[in-house]
Amino acid sequence: MVLALVSQYALPSSFDRHMLRMMGTTDVLPRSRLADDGGKMQGKRVPAQLFLDYRAGFNDALKAAGIAALAAAVVLSLILSRGVTGQVQAMSTAADRIAAEVSGAGSASRDG
Repeated sequence: MVLALVSQYALPSSFDRHMLRMMGTTDVLPRSRLADDGGKMQGKRVPAQLFLDYRAGFNDALKAAGIAALAAAVVLSLILSRGVTGQVQAMSTAADRIAAEVSGAGSASRDG
C-alpha cells in the first residue's frame, strides 16, 4: 500500500525527468504540465495521453509485482509455519511421554 501511494506521488516528476532527458534537455518542469495539458517541452508538445498510458503501464506492473509478492509471502508463510508446527508437535509429544513416565514412576513408588 505504501509503495503504491509513494509511486503515484513520484510518478509524474519521474516521467517529466525522463522525457526531458530523452529530448536532450535537463530543464525542470512543474509536474502538472505533462499530466494536465501535455505542456510544451523545448518547443515540442507531449500529449497528455502519453503520460496516462505510461501511468497505466506502470500501475499494471505494480499490480503484477504486488500479486507476485503476495503469492511468495503466502507460500513462505505456509512453509515456515509447517516447520514450526512440526517442532511444537514433537515437543508436545515428548512432554506427554515424560509426564506419563513420571506419573507411572510416582504411582509405583507409592505402591511399594
